[in-house]
Amino acid sequence: MGLIYEGTGKDRDAMRHYHRFMDLGRPGTQRNDAARRVKAIEKRLNSENTRSTKLLERGKSLFMEGKYREAQEVLLQAVVEDASNPEIHFYLGEVYMELEEYNKAESEYNKAKGYY
Repeated sequence: MGLIYEGTGKDRDAMRHYHRFMDLGRPGTQRNDAARRVKAIEKRLNSENTRSTKLLERGKSLFMEGKYREAQEVLLQAVVEDASNPEIHFYLGEVYMELEEYNKAESEYNKAKGYY
């Protein structure tokens, strides 16, 4: 399952399955491979989270300044980096509300809610 999730870009789910495999599996090559994959995913997530966090903070700042279109662009970049961050979706929802794009706002709020 970890390989399938990793192959589809669902790194957090992949890590969960790799950890479970390591907890239950016997020592050996497959367990060592799972441990290597976990380290690679953690490294990838850390670099993505750093970039997405910077983009989120920039988007929030632009939103607070009333620069909604600019905030939208930056927050959409943040979603590409970390689609599972509910705060990014929340602020996109806020931006869409200000832009009177209510269907998009509702969609983003639902995405944010889905991670809690």
